Amino acid sequence: MFPAYALIAGVIAGLILEMVIIRIRGSKAAKAAGELKQQAEKEAEQLLREARITAKSDALKIKDEVESELKERRREA
Repeated sequence: MFPAYALIAGVIAGLILEMVIIRIRGSKAAKAAGELKQQAEKEAEQLLREARITAKSDALKIKDEVESELKERRREA
């Protein structure tokens, strides 16, 4: 009879250990996913800043070109 109790206790201990390992792995995966998300958000913010700077620069170039063209037309008129 004693070996049967030992077997049952061993199975229960194994299941508990497996559950603990699954939780640890799950928390590590969640932490890694959170870190990846933060890194992706930082990269997206940087790309957005760069795009805004480029857009402002392009807008200023177009404005300068238009103003130059208007000055040229006024001289011709």
